[in-house]
Amino acid sequence: MPTVFDDVAFGPLNLGLKQELIEQRVDEALETVGCLALKDKPPHHLSGGQKSAVAIATVIAMQPDILVMDEPASHLDPKSRRSLIRLLGHFEHTKIIASHDLDLILDVCRRCVS
Repeated sequence: MPTVFDDVAFGPLNLGLKQELIEQRVDEALETVGCLALKDKPPHHLSGGQKSAVAIATVIAMQPDILVMDEPASHLDPKSRRSLIRLLGHFEHTKIIASHDLDLILDVCRRCVS
């Protein structure tokens, strides 16, 4: 997509939502992950941590009941990893996370199945 906004809006747009609701969902999702200021930037200009946060925003914009993630912290620097843990810790969604990063799992999840 040409901009972060377009990327995050893709799911709600395909749900057939009205433009004003799409814009509201995109703004709320980007605000939640701390990336609202990136809304008009091209996704390929973002850092790894910003790309991860925007990817989470694309899911949040769909308002799912369950978040499913596979190695969400892979390839992140320590600062971005900590930001991701803080972000995921605030979500009340059911989270299903496949990861080798046990510290992340223990910080983010109430229950762990191995």
